Amino acid sequence: MADVAREAPPLPLNLTRLLLLLPLLSVGGFVALMMFLWSIFGQWGLSGLQLITMADIAAPSVMLGFIIGALLCVPVLLACAFGWLYSEKPRRFLTIMLWVVAIGGTLLWCVGQLGLLLRLTLVFIATVAAVRIILDARIAKPNSRMLRAAVTIIPALPVAFWVVGSIGAFHGQVVEVGFVRALAVAQKDGAPCDGDILWLGERATVVRCAADRDIRVMTTKEGLPLVLRG
Repeated sequence: MADVAREAPPLPLNLTRLLLLLPLLSVGGFVALMMFLWSIFGQWGLSGLQLITMADIAAPSVMLGFIIGALLCVPVLLACAFGWLYSEKPRRFLTIMLWVVAIGGTLLWCVGQLGLLLRLTLVFIATVAAVRIILDARIAKPNSRMLRAAVTIIPALPVAFWVVGSIGAFHGQVVEVGFVRALAVAQKDGAPCDGDILWLGERATVVRCAADRDIRVMTTKEGLPLVLRG
């Protein structure tokens, strides 16, 4: 009796779209990473195009990917936990409070006098509330077109502010301390000055001198003693 060939079950629609978008997402991620690195080198007064090689981008890409993933996943996980803890509470009151927190945190993000740390904390709380609003809306499936638009657009603002603001704060931190946070070199060992290493690449090593805070570039040397910052 001949075996009847069975067709493989079709992939879910969302998975099919993801596979189709994967090459585009990969290219977009690479471009975003290179723009981030070139921006860092630009802040140092250097040309990233001349100093960064393809072998150098593996570690920064993992670091940046982990950070972006955490920035997106943590609010979602907290929003899911919030919905699970308060699933038995009156929905109307919680929905109003979520909207107040989401909109209030977004408005307070624009108040520069509060300081970056406080503003990031407030917009993070607003992001958790916004994600919970979006999840509740997907469950409730509102019939009103205006309500669907509001649930889509308004919660997206604190999410965007949180991601952009956090990456901006991380960018500023990297400009200050570099990608190699705990290593220093000494002039007596062949470095251009006593200072901290900001970048340790295949083609070049970037050093911030301790005396005058000047940025120096040297060819990466094998055997150069590297010491932990004191």
